[in-house]
Amino acid sequence: MNYFKVCFFFIAIFVSFQTKVLGQFSPNFKNYSISDYEGGNKNWGVAFDSIGRVYVANNEGLLEYNGVRWKLWPMPNKTIVRSVFVDGDRIYTGSFEEFGYWERDAKGILKYTSLTQKENKLKFDQEYWQIISYNDALYFRSFTKIYVFRDNKIELIPTIGTITSCNVVNNELLIFSSRSGILKLVNNEFIPVSDIKIPNEVKVNHILPLKGSGLFISSRLNGCFVFDGKDTKPWNSEINSVIQKYELNNLLRLANGDLVFGTIKDGAYLTDKSGKILFHLNKDDGLINNTVLFQNVSKNNELWLGLDNGLASIDLKSKVEIFNDVGGDLGAVYDIVNYKNTLFIGSNTGLYYIDENREIQFVNGSQGQVWDLKVVKDNLFCGHNNGTFLVKDKQLEEISDFEGGWMLKPIIGEDDFMLQATYSGFVRYKKSSNGWDVSRVANFNLPLRYLVFEDRTTAWGAHPYKGLFKVEFDENLERVISSKNYENKGVWSTYNLKIFKVKNNIVFQTGKGWQKYEPLEDKIVPFDMLSEKIGENSFIISEEPDELLAVKEGDLIFIKPSFSSDKKYYIPNTFYKQRLVSGFERISKVNDSIYALCLMDGFMLYNESNFGVKYKLEKPIVDYIKLKDEFIDTDTADIKTSFKDNNISIEISSPNSADHFFEYRLIPSSDPLWKANDDGKIELSNLLEGKYKLALRTADANGKKSEEIILSYYVAPPWYRGVAGGVLYVCLAMILVLAMYSYNHQKLKRKQRIMKINLEKEQSILLKEKELENLKAISEVKNAALANEIKLKSKQLANTAMALVKKNEILVLLKKELIINKDKFNNRYAFNRLIKLIDKSIEHEDEWQLFEYNFNQVHKEFFEDLRSKYPALTHKDLKLCAYIKMNLSTKEIAPLLNISVRGVETHRYRLKKKFLLDEQHEGININKFLMQFSKS
Repeated sequence: MNYFKVCFFFIAIFVSFQTKVLGQFSPNFKNYSISDYEGGNKNWGVAFDSIGRVYVANNEGLLEYNGVRWKLWPMPNKTIVRSVFVDGDRIYTGSFEEFGYWERDAKGILKYTSLTQKENKLKFDQEYWQIISYNDALYFRSFTKIYVFRDNKIELIPTIGTITSCNVVNNELLIFSSRSGILKLVNNEFIPVSDIKIPNEVKVNHILPLKGSGLFISSRLNGCFVFDGKDTKPWNSEINSVIQKYELNNLLRLANGDLVFGTIKDGAYLTDKSGKILFHLNKDDGLINNTVLFQNVSKNNELWLGLDNGLASIDLKSKVEIFNDVGGDLGAVYDIVNYKNTLFIGSNTGLYYIDENREIQFVNGSQGQVWDLKVVKDNLFCGHNNGTFLVKDKQLEEISDFEGGWMLKPIIGEDDFMLQATYSGFVRYKKSSNGWDVSRVANFNLPLRYLVFEDRTTAWGAHPYKGLFKVEFDENLERVISSKNYENKGVWSTYNLKIFKVKNNIVFQTGKGWQKYEPLEDKIVPFDMLSEKIGENSFIISEEPDELLAVKEGDLIFIKPSFSSDKKYYIPNTFYKQRLVSGFERISKVNDSIYALCLMDGFMLYNESNFGVKYKLEKPIVDYIKLKDEFIDTDTADIKTSFKDNNISIEISSPNSADHFFEYRLIPSSDPLWKANDDGKIELSNLLEGKYKLALRTADANGKKSEEIILSYYVAPPWYRGVAGGVLYVCLAMILVLAMYSYNHQKLKRKQRIMKINLEKEQSILLKEKELENLKAISEVKNAALANEIKLKSKQLANTAMALVKKNEILVLLKKELIINKDKFNNRYAFNRLIKLIDKSIEHEDEWQLFEYNFNQVHKEFFEDLRSKYPALTHKDLKLCAYIKMNLSTKEIAPLLNISVRGVETHRYRLKKKFLLDEQHEGININKFLMQFSKS
């Protein structure tokens, strides 16, 4: 396997001075601090079981990691664990004056068994730093003693001096003693290997086999040596002087022959077989600590480092190179391009490039924000905060002083003609014999971050706050002839709007889904096809989608070969999680197989060959099952719980699966869909009684699913729906029947008594009702008689009135005739007397009193009510009111009052004024008023 080369980065800071910044390309790695695993700071050993769990010898006990969660298992005597070794289902540990093994019980709990406490004849007064498997036996090494555990028996193998290493080499167990040199185990006894000469000052800490009978020997302070079968010589390699300087603590050979050197002072180095450094990780590169106490590699090719303060795991299997800008000198990366086989990096601190030694160099004078790197017709343009530059021979040449070169785009079909979006509108670039002619485009000064051409003279851009614009240019792109804001033309949102040209469509990602410009309707419409192809809430992070389609989907990034393809190649988010430059996410293709992903603290180079790598995805393992806070057997076929306490907690893991999560569903359930779970802890509660099946599986972002595992789950019914409840219900039913019989008997007697009382009450009520009916009938008869009487009186009153009218009409007529024939009377006195007699007869008071009496019989208290409410009424007024009340006409009233018809009209008008009809009773005439009059 071709691993990664070591390199250091140089970044220029301030004008023309360069400062060396320690940094390098490295594979993806992850640190684990004390807060992650909640144990001691020092980690002395790492081992792995067959399903991928990680076990760590820690200051506070044995650490276990299942790929999701850490768990600490303290030693019974609370001592430090110095070594760990996995043999089948047992995890052996060595500690202070103690070694033994851990085994998992049926509930998933690790139980410790001491081996030393069984031996009374041997004295265990050391710390055990190493556990070696050799010839069906285990060897526990301290600095002065070695014990062998075979056939459940422990035996001491005598040694002399301080033992600093113990290794199996070419099927022989070799140790190094400070007094005896290298020894090998023969017939349960260590004997010197006389032909291997080691200088006295060399303290060997590891021995590896070489071809034939050769040995590779490492020491703490003197570097490495090679024994070729005859002579022992220092190893001639690049790494040898480094490990002498930084004190080698341990050595590991990988399956492909590469070597890992863990140092005390400078982290870990990985080299090839010849000792050439492939990569180096220390604290300056992001490693949590520089002192490597132990290292081991898993079956998944993950290198684990036990550190003096924490842990780290390094992914050696993926062809990914990451530059971690731990010091912050490179800063957030905004663009990466390959120009003339050199990788250029634009960041918020300036422009950089990777030289032939794979070291990062700063381009002098480029300090500041780099927004855009664009290769056009063999020219590299750098859009910068301070302007725009051409990059020539890794130097900058300013061609534009217009600030903020956000995006540079060639005019469609003309590479010598370009347009750029800047902080203050558009800038025009045109190639000439003297270089590039640069000018501002007139009539537009808004900053538009995106620039996408619809055709040669039409472009689209988005303003951060002022909306979406379609801009029309003249033929030479010297000025804007029109700009139209499409914020109110159907676009769902203008916040953080992104614009692309996809298959000749102008498309927009609004944060609420995909839309496109519809020319025929001149508005923005939904683009369902793109939403279906790449996801409704996803957005493109590659600049030219038709050439490279890279999409960010939630927290994941995938690459599609084309829009029509259904394939998605996901880049595992462990490489870039929480490291993308928000709002400026970008991925670019730097050559045929390498993609560059910009990060807020560096960048990542991802090899296309990873698309074909099939990461393991194994079915989940049940670690623990808890019922009511108590562990139960993990291999239980059926989980049974009561209805009252049916809270169940299940913890699962899949240690050998890479970049995975879990899915589960309960059958039956109101929600039949699979639910995602990241932490492997599933809680079920408040289920109804019945049988359930819990399906569990492992999944990844590429849509791959593992084989399912099924757990049966039975919730017993509550006691009141069980056998005990049935017996109780029968007893209660019998008691209820007896109670009902007694109750019904008493109820019947009570009912008969109540019926008798009710009958008497009903008879009394009937009598009262009959009496009331009789009284009502009498009252109706009286009312009828009274009504008849009133009717009769009304008739009499009408007749009387009409008689008076007739009489007075005759008298008035007679008076009129007399007046006409006045001259025929010789006796004037007799004439006047006759006239007075006629007038007196017309106004005869006795007749009026009789009329008034009869009128009051029909219209009770009419006159009294009128006088009470209108005291100013005269006697004549009351007469007129009575006649009007009787519905007599004006012509009929005139002779009764001995006045003319006009006089009656005048009198009616005055009466209307007294009643204030125009003011208080608008719209009601005097006839209606008197007809409806009442005192209230």
